[in-house]
Amino acid sequence: MEKKIGCFSTPVRGAAECHPTRNYDWMLWGAELSRELDSTHELYVGVVKIGARKVCFETFPHAVACHLEGSVLSAKQKHRERPELLWRRGGVSTDELTNVDWVDAGLCALTAH
Repeated sequence: MEKKIGCFSTPVRGAAECHPTRNYDWMLWGAELSRELDSTHELYVGVVKIGARKVCFETFPHAVACHLEGSVLSAKQKHRERPELLWRRGGVSTDELTNVDWVDAGLCALTAH
């Protein structure tokens, strides 16, 4: 927020599960993935302990894209800007990435790497 990157609050689990358009399924899938990773990965909280297991962390694709670009991008242009950014900053072809969610996953993986 300090860098003027807009974000929104997600609802509590019950509201997400009952949402008529299922707009928050991504949040529920992420929570399930997090539960699955708990036994093999520590949650990254800013420091990796020596001897730690693998770590996992939450990421925000819009903020990742803005950081990689070095300026605030329009979320409305993500279908055009993010694939270009993935190629330009990571040399990653997006030919086989069939939607912006896969592109976002690529940007987050590039950042983690």
